[in-house]
Amino acid sequence: MGTQTIYSDSKAIRTSSRHENATQLEEVAKTIIQAISIEKPEFRYVVGNDAVSLLEAKQNMPYSEFQKMIIQNIK
Repeated sequence: MGTQTIYSDSKAIRTSSRHENATQLEEVAKTIIQAISIEKPEFRYVVGNDAVSLLEAKQNMPYSEFQKMIIQNIK
């Protein structure tokens, strides 16, 4: 099996009990099970709306701006 990457907003997962839009742990677990259960898994799995938004921002922003955004959200 090849290497897969499962993207999810870790901050959202850690605080899922406080945020109604956060990625639920069950959703991440189901995606992991799917990835390891199929013969030809996808290279990348995006889990949750926050992860989708993050990857779209990465594709549509200059790297330096994306980096600033990430740093601001970590603090």
